[in-house]
Amino acid sequence: MERSHIVAWRFRFLREMKKFREAKRKIIYIDETRLNNNLSFEKCWRDEKIGAAIKDSSGHRLIVVHAGSESGFVPNAGLIFKAGSATGDYHGQINSDNFKKWIVMRAST
Repeated sequence: MERSHIVAWRFRFLREMKKFREAKRKIIYIDETRLNNNLSFEKCWRDEKIGAAIKDSSGHRLIVVHAGSESGFVPNAGLIFKAGSATGDYHGQINSDNFKKWIVMRAST
């Protein structure tokens, strides 16, 4: 069973999205991923019988961030940078200051 505050948050989100769509507001989606120098697919959903069996824990990582809408990617919004560490969760590699700067400079144009 889901927690009541999570259910309430989801309903609030869905009501706001419905309101924005009815008002014809442009909705931008953002996402990030990482790519390591082995180009392995160990951490993604895939057929286990396909692809190289190279461990993904060594080498450098690139972080890729982008934004898009129903009409495609936001022009010039792509951000690719080398991660500071090749171990651990890559989500900690971009801090809130860098993310806010990216939103203001790139994704909002």
